Amino acid sequence: MSKRILANIESLDQAMRIVRDVELGYETTIKKDISSLEAVTEEIIHGYTKLMDKTNDERVKSTLAEIIPELRGHVEVLRSMSENFKKMLEDIKRHGESLQAFYFDEELSPFPQKDT
Repeated sequence: MSKRILANIESLDQAMRIVRDVELGYETTIKKDISSLEAVTEEIIHGYTKLMDKTNDERVKSTLAEIIPELRGHVEVLRSMSENFKKMLEDIKRHGESLQAFYFDEELSPFPQKDT
């Protein structure tokens, strides 16, 4: 069993902080990493294509001709990952909004209600 990363969630404040921390802590990094890897992979494809066109070595051409389509597939996977991650972030934001809505519910308000 792996070590727990989060303590037990025991309050709405803690739950909302976790949503915010996950969103802020991972969103930028993961989006940037996926985008960077996609760009690097596209550059590799471009470089391999140029090398394939320049070389007279049939073994090199054959090998690159096998590798390039696989790399194009990797670019598609990265684009799919980016879209799926975007959908996941939308869910996380909605979760945070749902938890925050409890603060506007009179029964669960963290502030005592005045009798008027």
